[in-house]
Amino acid sequence: MLPSEIPPDDFDDRPLPIEIIASGAVLYRSHRAGHDPIYFSIGHTLNRFDDPVGEFGVCYCSKSPEGAFAETFLRQRTGGFVDPNELGMRALATLEVLAPDLRLAPCYGAGLAKLGATAAVTAGSVSAAQQWASAIYHHPNALDGILYRVRHDNNQIGVALFERSSPSLCWLQSELWRHTDLDAICKRYELVL
Repeated sequence: MLPSEIPPDDFDDRPLPIEIIASGAVLYRSHRAGHDPIYFSIGHTLNRFDDPVGEFGVCYCSKSPEGAFAETFLRQRTGGFVDPNELGMRALATLEVLAPDLRLAPCYGAGLAKLGATAAVTAGSVSAAQQWASAIYHHPNALDGILYRVRHDNNQIGVALFERSSPSLCWLQSELWRHTDLDAICKRYELVL
């Protein structure tokens, strides 16, 4: 891997760029219906910012319902169709950020240069992204997670929360995707249900 694809050797000595998600803010998460929406993937290594050695868990959210939809359904679709069975098995959760505010490393925009990274963190190999997640998790700043551009709609911001942020999350509600108003989302992505 190229040097910019993995954290630099002096990463712990560098000040990290920090973006705040203030208490009272709302995040969105697509989750399996019937399961707790606040879920941290401890021991999993399939997703982009999962811990490569299974030490900490990650909960994947978005700043918008569109981002949550894109993260879940656009990576699985074939052509312009979304499987209605999948819509019936998943729900959109609304989560509120409680005090204290969430402090996150921005892995997009100017945050990439400040971290010493490139957009490969979010669009390159999963193993490199997991190394970045581990380095950010273990950094002395003890951040709550990572902000990143959603791969299938890079206008959307994803939020990968480390499990230490769990006390700052409150589940407000969940609604099956098939019961939400999907007209705007389908129009945005030119999808047929």
